[in-house]
Amino acid sequence: MKIGNKKFLPIVVAALLAVALVFPAGVVAAPEALATRTLPASVDPGADFGVGIEASGCGSFGQVMETLPTSFSYVGTDSTDVNVTQDGNTVSFTFMADAVSFTYTVTASATAGTYSFSGVVKDEDKIEYTIGGDTEIGVTVAHPEVERESSGLTKAAFATSNLSISPSEVNIGEEVTISVLVTNTGNAAGSYEVTLKIDGAVEATKEVTLNAGANKEVTFTTAKDVAGSYSVTVNGHSGSFSIRQKPAPPPPPPEEVPPPVKAINWPVLGGIIAGVIVVGVLIFLLARRRAY
Repeated sequence: MKIGNKKFLPIVVAALLAVALVFPAGVVAAPEALATRTLPASVDPGADFGVGIEASGCGSFGQVMETLPTSFSYVGTDSTDVNVTQDGNTVSFTFMADAVSFTYTVTASATAGTYSFSGVVKDEDKIEYTIGGDTEIGVTVAHPEVERESSGLTKAAFATSNLSISPSEVNIGEEVTISVLVTNTGNAAGSYEVTLKIDGAVEATKEVTLNAGANKEVTFTTAKDVAGSYSVTVNGHSGSFSIRQKPAPPPPPPEEVPPPVKAINWPVLGGIIAGVIVVGVLIFLLARRRAY
């Protein structure tokens, strides 16, 4: 029996060594990096909104790369845990930690529709993993919009139309008038807020109160001191105007130069006067001589 055991001992040792080589003691496969995105279900055209990101399992450092939908624009983030770089519609957030959670702000398209976000998270070995969570967001024009409700089914609802920008091109410092027609399409009086945005930033806000079925034109004026093209958004309606450089003033008319005054030739004039005197004296003497 002992001899038989000795024969099988080398086989058992070889098997144990093979298992040890295939599954080294203490070695555990590294977890995959994970990231999720949180989006609002829908936003107004041209509105600013937040995108939430949570990432983990990246190791000593990682990077989130987000690709924004066409016509969306990156605004910024208040997080101090990430370093941000941007290349077109791709925004990269680099962090020196295994996990990070932050929110960044985006301006939505001015055109209604459904838009898709995409992105990846990279771990410390630069291995990419697709970001999970929300990927789609709706841009909707919320008209008619209920602003106030009373008892029962009576309510106020509002719609905007007839966006006007006049003039569409002005000089620096000149005023542009922007107006929109607000109509209460509901069956009760109510108030409605009209917001003017220029280049995505709120320029002015006005509130209008209308009876049921009434309408009113809401007007804004603005002036810019920098030449260029400016986009306009008023409650889901969009347009633009341009500012041009002021034309150079016309040159002043040339000054009229009076003709030069000729200097008096006093010797010649004195000679003429003397000649006249001499002739006069001679005529006088001749006249007097004839008299005698």
